[in-house]
Amino acid sequence: MIELIWLLGWVATSWAGPGESLPAVSEAEAVLEVSGWPGEQRVERVPLGRPTADGFGARGAVARLVRTLEGLPVDEDGALWLRPDGTERARRLAPVRPLRRGVVIDADHVDRIAAQAGAGQPGPARLSWQPVAGALRKVYTVPMRHARHPDFEVPVVRIDAVSGAVIGVEEGAHSLDAIAEVYQTNPTMDPELSEVRFELPGPALADDRMEIRQCRDRRDVITLEVDGERWDYHVCTEVPATEAADGDFRSPAVPYPSDPARDEDDFAAPTLYWHISRGMDWFEERGWASLPEVDPYLEVVANQRDTDELTRISAGNPKLPLAPYDNAYHMRGYFDTNENWVAPRLVFGQGAEIDYAYDADVTYHELAHFIVSTRHGPSYTSFDSYGFRVEGGAINEGLADYFSSAILGDPVLAEYAAGSERDHIRTLLGTEHCAADMAGQTHNDSRPFAQGLWAFRATLPAPYQRRLDELVIDALTVIGRDATFAEAIEVIGAAVSDVLGADAAASLQGAWVDRGVDACPPVAQVPADADIDEPVRRFTQVGYFNADYYEPYSPGYAQFVVDVPAAGTVITVEASQAEFLGIDPWGTLEPLPPRLVGRSGSALSWTFEEVVEKVYDFEFVTYVFDHDGEDLGVMEEIRTRPHGSVPPRYLWHDYRLEVEVDQAGPFTLQFANDNDGRQPTLYDVSFALEVPNPPPEPPEPPDPLGTTEPTEPAVASTPDDDSGTATACGCQSTGGAGWWLLGPLLLLLQRRA
Repeated sequence: MIELIWLLGWVATSWAGPGESLPAVSEAEAVLEVSGWPGEQRVERVPLGRPTADGFGARGAVARLVRTLEGLPVDEDGALWLRPDGTERARRLAPVRPLRRGVVIDADHVDRIAAQAGAGQPGPARLSWQPVAGALRKVYTVPMRHARHPDFEVPVVRIDAVSGAVIGVEEGAHSLDAIAEVYQTNPTMDPELSEVRFELPGPALADDRMEIRQCRDRRDVITLEVDGERWDYHVCTEVPATEAADGDFRSPAVPYPSDPARDEDDFAAPTLYWHISRGMDWFEERGWASLPEVDPYLEVVANQRDTDELTRISAGNPKLPLAPYDNAYHMRGYFDTNENWVAPRLVFGQGAEIDYAYDADVTYHELAHFIVSTRHGPSYTSFDSYGFRVEGGAINEGLADYFSSAILGDPVLAEYAAGSERDHIRTLLGTEHCAADMAGQTHNDSRPFAQGLWAFRATLPAPYQRRLDELVIDALTVIGRDATFAEAIEVIGAAVSDVLGADAAASLQGAWVDRGVDACPPVAQVPADADIDEPVRRFTQVGYFNADYYEPYSPGYAQFVVDVPAAGTVITVEASQAEFLGIDPWGTLEPLPPRLVGRSGSALSWTFEEVVEKVYDFEFVTYVFDHDGEDLGVMEEIRTRPHGSVPPRYLWHDYRLEVEVDQAGPFTLQFANDNDGRQPTLYDVSFALEVPNPPPEPPEPPDPLGTTEPTEPAVASTPDDDSGTATACGCQSTGGAGWWLLGPLLLLLQRRA
């Protein structure tokens, strides 16, 4: 029924054909027309969003002034940004200063001037009226043929048609028809290549929105000095993507290279250009534009590989291969130490098995990170009474998954980039729940939010799905950078209620409530039958610690509640960390044991105090963390075990702590970090309970009438093992190793800039 109602509404509001005139110009739009204009002029409306019968869209319209004079068009005229009710939001008025007329120079003269100014062969000139210094003048626009590639029109020379003065030489005004072959989604889902065509302003894979670059092994080496010692690093050299002199960017696809560390195929770059262009078009069609203070220009890097830091020889010898990079990431723009601007960028690794640029899910996911950042959307880690929170980052990751799935129409993400061991990286079809499936890691913790939003989207007809996408884009700035789940779903829910109705908003809220997103404290219940050999978390993270700014330690991202059946119960906690066995100039690779804090009760509560110390004119701020529990101690390392690769690149460190609890009921545990410069990732977090022997039952009192025989005293049961009552940590027992093979993959998937 919803689909039928919407379609009837669409027919009713879209009846006017393309050749029919628009409604009368409103009072707001009348300001655009120039009084006494000697030529023709009219106002055109461009609807923003779904068009309505009055020439507006669901989000308003842009009114453009279109003028001609002496049969020539007037370029860059005025415009208004109108709200849906027709009122003015912003304006750019047309120039009205006296026109400069006169005799126009001949075409040969134009060519000579253009050739001198443009360093190339002039193409056909276009004559129009253009605003110059606030007045309209007749101007020749002359495209120039590229000096090295005559088939390309790159520079454009603008010449005053009366005086012959060169007004300016500009780049990129004319396009080149280019051709390439791409995977529509990825080599796993669509193994056949599709031929695509697109326009470029020149021979490079670059335009006014992005530039595609490639990582090339030019055998460059950089040297770093750490504590007086020099370390050589063989690095990848970033260069512009290969140009195509004839506009043909077709190159052989190499989805599974035999030597990934040396793979630099030219297929990845045009694939990225096509998909990112398509993705940007999708966002722009739905009303996206970057905030004024944000640089919207993207640099995109393909074939990324890193220094192989396994040994000093592999790291510093330029004749040896680089190391494959198993990830992709988005990085915001920033000023470097020399105050040079570094543009926002997307980087796609050439992995050990696959090329991340080949998977459109990955491309659109990283592009969505850029889109969210241009609107100051959610991304930041925050702090509250539970400790450090990653909800802002989790919402960011969830939105990236959501937008990627919306663009491709597929809720299963990255079937190719997942590699041969898995079917996909994530899916929006799941029912993960807060906080049962939370781990304090942004990708993992994004799932309940994103899956709830997608489940609601799937119930809508296609036009409403697009409207929802628009609302989510429009909501980004309002949600803010350090938002919680509760804040994000409130903003999006209010917009859905306003535009799609209260029933739709209730449906969306229900999808989130079913997954616990509406009330999501990072507190996970440990199963009553927890077994030390069955991890309750594959991984969890502990907050970054900096001794210069934090005291005495930083809290983790998740709390774990154990139901203690009796006083004297011993809780055993085990976890592992992975150590990369490569070179370690800064001395930060060897993992250090985390500590545990805890208390009886269903949650720990944290506070922090900002302590400011002034030394001369400088202020030093220290954040002092405190909680209402007890310090339970530092976990003790009980074993190490190598990863199975040859030679091993990782070493696993297993830790254990045993805690005796003096009262029955819920007991909350939380990891904490006092290891400077570290943010530990703990794998295979497992728990076990050892309950003390129950006291013997007292004998039944004798029957006062003497008719009942006295009963035998109850015999105390014996423990299942000889461990006895737990005391200090460090007792040897079976470690939780059932998930250890997942460790390296999980570690790689977490790397993000």
